[in-house]
Amino acid sequence: MDHPGTNNLFETKCKSKLSILYNDQAVLEHHHAASFYFMLENVKHDCNIMSDLPQKETLDGRKLILENILGTDMSKHGMVQSEMKTISELPEEERLLDTKNKNTFLKALVHAADVGNPTRPFSIAKPWGIQIVKEFFYQGDKERELGYDISMLCDRHTVNFANSQIGFCNFMIYPYFNTLNKIVPKLEELSD
Repeated sequence: MDHPGTNNLFETKCKSKLSILYNDQAVLEHHHAASFYFMLENVKHDCNIMSDLPQKETLDGRKLILENILGTDMSKHGMVQSEMKTISELPEEERLLDTKNKNTFLKALVHAADVGNPTRPFSIAKPWGIQIVKEFFYQGDKERELGYDISMLCDRHTVNFANSQIGFCNFMIYPYFNTLNKIVPKLEELSD
């Protein structure tokens, strides 16, 4: 939501207004969360789906929403995967997703939805992959123009699209979804 087409690293490197506003911490995710809540309070439209909830539910819902949006920060990917691995290694009766594991698993699923484009049918995944790589190259062009080191996967002169996608699938997506499907076997088709 209101994404500038660059990543957190770029925002902090160039000391953007967003980076300053969010103290270099999960810059875009904090911005997405704030934008969501600004949208809810839009006075021109009745957007606030939480306006009639009791205060405790509103606060609990806000906490959960913020945890889930902030959990999409790629710097948290390994931590979320590790939490899922820990749950997957519990005895089956302790893996219950309606207890203390519920919020952790929900965060993992939201993160999966955020990064899981490669799990979609190829006819959908390919155009999305192309758009993501275009966004990376746009950032790389800006970094070159500003005299910064070009971020990994952002140099249009050296990055091979196919190899970048294969690497992302092999090192990020498959291990992540493979961990998730140990907890929810129906998710195995996404790993496949």
